[in-house]
Amino acid sequence: MKKPSPQSPVQPPRAPLLAEADLFDQLDKNKSSSLWLGRFSEAEIWRMWEQCGFRAALAEAKLQPLLLRVEMIDAYLQALKLYHAQAAPEHLLAEFRLREAVLAPRKRLVDNLGDTRPRVLAIEWLLLQNPNAHFMRERPALPKQHHPGLGQARRVLQWLIELAQRLELEGISNYPEYFHNAYLYRRDFHFYDPVREGLLAALARDLGARSLAEISWAIERGEVRYVRGEAFAWESDLQVLALSPRVRKYFESAHYRNVTEVTREKLRFCFEGAHH
Repeated sequence: MKKPSPQSPVQPPRAPLLAEADLFDQLDKNKSSSLWLGRFSEAEIWRMWEQCGFRAALAEAKLQPLLLRVEMIDAYLQALKLYHAQAAPEHLLAEFRLREAVLAPRKRLVDNLGDTRPRVLAIEWLLLQNPNAHFMRERPALPKQHHPGLGQARRVLQWLIELAQRLELEGISNYPEYFHNAYLYRRDFHFYDPVREGLLAALARDLGARSLAEISWAIERGEVRYVRGEAFAWESDLQVLALSPRVRKYFESAHYRNVTEVTREKLRFCFEGAHH
């Protein structure tokens, strides 16, 4: 959920998001089912896309006709794929791999969420692209981006929120593979770990004089350093869009905000070769 403009793929997390009981529950819902997430028909998906303006925006961009397909990736995961004109890889406009999950950070912090952890809509993979468009000098490709984006991230996020709410989930989770994913998501998502939230804010502050593409490629090539000298490497971590009061309360807590601010003030970054 790139996106903000989340146009590049969001990679699956390295840590499991589902407990064993959740896996069997997901399997029961999706087994032999053409329903998206075991619940939503193709007609319902089109209706939601009409309501959020996504379908109309694609029509305005002359991306018609549209074809929708639900494919099984494995026993527990479906792919919802949207194509232009024909169901072929070179005509793919969007792909969504989502599942219901228990919020399971790699390292549990003191979050006051209790023993019954929030259930969330987990983004395992999200792709928005226009294979008919071309990159321009002012809008170059980001790392791992093969085609320009659709420019429909806000509408897609609106749809994801509706999905999560109709499934009575408490949030949406995401593991941004690249800096630009996390940066573009930052308006709605927050890192579960406030240290990572502060790090993202420090990167944006210190490197923000350059374009997002320049920053993301510099990080990808190892050309960003801590001012104290060490090379910086981006690591994917859990981001969450809070939808329930108790999850919002965690991100709005004085402790979370304090750790974020202390980390932001402590960290300093620069491009390789920069003078201070």
